[in-house]
Amino acid sequence: MDQADVVRAIGERVAVDANGPVALVEGLKGREKRFTLVIDALDEAADTRGITKLLRELAPIPHVWVAVGTRPNEHTEDAERRFTALGPRTVEIDLDDPRYLGSDDIARYVERRLLAEHGPRRHTPHRGLPA
Repeated sequence: MDQADVVRAIGERVAVDANGPVALVEGLKGREKRFTLVIDALDEAADTRGITKLLRELAPIPHVWVAVGTRPNEHTEDAERRFTALGPRTVEIDLDDPRYLGSDDIARYVERRLLAEHGPRRHTPHRGLPA
């Protein structure tokens, strides 16, 4: 995915005629309704720099909320904030921090996947057999 793909996808979602990043940003500035944008695996995108540049323009818009899943910047001097590309108001949640991972979280995840209780159409020989 590259910047043009992201611009097109956002424009379609919010009904903004965006023929490029500038038009998208201006179109979103003109809206009042809150828009939440979630980008996962930014560091794996084909055009990380272009998408980051777009997000840097969108993030300051008060009613646009941007959540980014990414690995930390490779070279950051600020030990408290490992992802700095979106500016000084960035709030980082480090999911590797022990407070976000309980000792039984992985076991519960595996159990849910095996039992497929939340995926009624998914076939599993373990459904209804938690033991």
